[in-house]
Amino acid sequence: MILEMELLSDAIPGSGEGLSGIIDIDVASDEYGIPYIPAKRIKGVLRESALELKDTAALHCAVDDIFGTGGQQEGAAFKISDGYIENYVIYKEFLEYAANRDKLAPLFNREIILDGFTYQRSRTTIDQHTGTAKENTLRTSRVLKRGLKFYFHVEFPPNSYEDYQNDMEKICKVTRRFGLSRTRGLGEIRLGLLNKSFLGVRTGGAILQKSPLVVEDKIPAQPDKQYKLILSIKNEGQLMVTSKTGKKQSSDTYIPGSALLGLFANSYIKYHSLDEPHHDTVFRDIFLDGKVAFSNAYPGKTNYDFTPTPLSLHKEKDKDNYFDLSDEGDFHKVLDDEISSKALNHEFVQINDNNVLTSYPSETCIEYHHSRPEDKSIGHAGEGNGAFFQYSVLKAEENFRAEIEGPFDLLEKIIELCNKQGIFYMGKSKTAQYGKCSVQLKNIADVETPGGPWKDKECIVVTLVSDMVLRNRNGFVTPGPSLFIDEIAELLGISPDLLEIERQFLSFTTKSGFSGVWKLPRIHEHALKAGSVMVIKNNSGKTLEQGKLSGHSFGIDTREGCGKIKIGLCKRKDLTYEIYEPAAPSIPPSEDLVKIQETIKRILLEHIKMQLKLDALRKAQKSQLPSNSFIGKIGMFINQVKTFEDLNVQYFSQLRDIGKKQLEKIEKHLFIEGVEKKQVNIEKVKKFFIDIKNKPEMDSPILRELLTQAGVDEHFFNDNETAFDLYKFYARLFLSSLRLVSRRKDEE
Repeated sequence: MILEMELLSDAIPGSGEGLSGIIDIDVASDEYGIPYIPAKRIKGVLRESALELKDTAALHCAVDDIFGTGGQQEGAAFKISDGYIENYVIYKEFLEYAANRDKLAPLFNREIILDGFTYQRSRTTIDQHTGTAKENTLRTSRVLKRGLKFYFHVEFPPNSYEDYQNDMEKICKVTRRFGLSRTRGLGEIRLGLLNKSFLGVRTGGAILQKSPLVVEDKIPAQPDKQYKLILSIKNEGQLMVTSKTGKKQSSDTYIPGSALLGLFANSYIKYHSLDEPHHDTVFRDIFLDGKVAFSNAYPGKTNYDFTPTPLSLHKEKDKDNYFDLSDEGDFHKVLDDEISSKALNHEFVQINDNNVLTSYPSETCIEYHHSRPEDKSIGHAGEGNGAFFQYSVLKAEENFRAEIEGPFDLLEKIIELCNKQGIFYMGKSKTAQYGKCSVQLKNIADVETPGGPWKDKECIVVTLVSDMVLRNRNGFVTPGPSLFIDEIAELLGISPDLLEIERQFLSFTTKSGFSGVWKLPRIHEHALKAGSVMVIKNNSGKTLEQGKLSGHSFGIDTREGCGKIKIGLCKRKDLTYEIYEPAAPSIPPSEDLVKIQETIKRILLEHIKMQLKLDALRKAQKSQLPSNSFIGKIGMFINQVKTFEDLNVQYFSQLRDIGKKQLEKIEKHLFIEGVEKKQVNIEKVKKFFIDIKNKPEMDSPILRELLTQAGVDEHFFNDNETAFDLYKFYARLFLSSLRLVSRRKDEE
């Protein structure tokens, strides 16, 4: 179901941010300048309307059943996404394409896109005693223009769909305003529900069709054998997930395995309608007994194996030299040559077979929300009234790679869940704005145990791919490397004394979280942090098998992705660094560009106007100066007329001799010709605009191709109506510039 919002007046859905010295209150917009309305801005308003209807007994469902309430174990079944303009996906694809082209990026920049949907409004506070503005009260806000339409995807529980829909239609009808200054003429809206077929308009966050996980015919034949599902997860909306203590308002930059486990466990319970899931044998096998392990989902495409950055990777200060201190040669080089180095500050990296080091930038942003006080006459949160929230969240449309390991007969149940849903919600605030993810299966493969002989006196490098939680013999959680050595030795059947840690690069963290079942924080567990590195030497006097270690997870909480390692031999690396560059997007198809051709025209006209401003000022500085009264008269008439014919017939052709003499001083700059009848030469005006359009900063083969694809004539501004609007714009600027020049000369 789609919720349509039409702005009947200008509106300010504040983002909580501003532009220092320019804008005090800004609206929410994406990285390309396309405005959107965060789901939390509208959900709160809908709830207020529902509470008003509650007193009239007009609703079938309780307000808390629809919208949920704080602290409840299960989130409300009603979910709402951010609101996007029509054809948002097309806009975004086009602007992403333009941003990666040198000739297009300056033309289609963020500010000029945003200016097409908004304007700036200033206001101040009046002193009631003096009738003048109070000092330091001037505020400037960015305002959405009336007439815009935004579309929100909403979901209702399937078992009560009709009741929820009927109630929501009533709630929409009584919801008339939202945003800031809603009692002062702003934020008037009309809401309505549309059916799901409206998704074809491609409104952005509303693209929620299921992504079934299709398993090919080559199904593994051994149900008890260990396999792994390789999943690609894309957060369709912003995401806030964390497994760390003290980070309630800040998301991890990856999806913890515990979040994936909880996601599928919750889906399994709902799909099979389990009242007591711990009594279900399959549920216990998958989610409680550890027969299936859910890895952390790290960012990056499927073919990029990005992992937390090993702490042994260092960079020489102020130089582009990289070292892996787990390698003995690099380690001694840094020490012997007294090289000043520091650990890499990249969170995720990949090192390929050619020793090329690639980093992946984790994309986060800050979001602001507030809960209004109980007294609705107070419009904002304050101390003791309401609350203000600041979240650090993962940006929308990031890709993550995850693995789920287990016997195939149990993995089939995960595949079944994904076939049923395709779209999942995880993390915090899942009912509004956050947590919407699509899941796709990329591969089903054997669990590989790469490795080879670990010879006597040889060192291996062990890198923690995820946090490792270790427990000693007394049952206490302790992040001690010696406990890790004990587990390795037990797995290999040797004494721990025969393994020696030659070098170690360690970091520590505290793993925690929240139990939705018990409504309590989970026990804090100190852990070795992902990225920790240990160089371990074999002193056993015999050759050991690395493969036994490669496929094993160490410590506890392994079903949640903890304790995974990667093993490599000590071997000198001449590392080179490379920035991760996603493939440049291609130009959107012509049928899509045609839908946004008016925006493309508007932006090009805005750039032409920028050039006209410069040209008008330059000509005014070189022009003779007519009288100020004549400048005022001609400017007033140009503002009134609507066509070239009106300007020529009603004004210039009727000028008396005195006026014609004044006009002669500036006529060439206004493209006016004729001895007896002064008239604007329309063809010269159009040629002037073509020359402006053909300037290097405004013309390129790639722009001409774009205009062709969008069905825009290259000289679309040459029709008489558009040409006259541009002429009026230019003429007013020229006349205003003449006034400035005249004033400066008078002052001199």
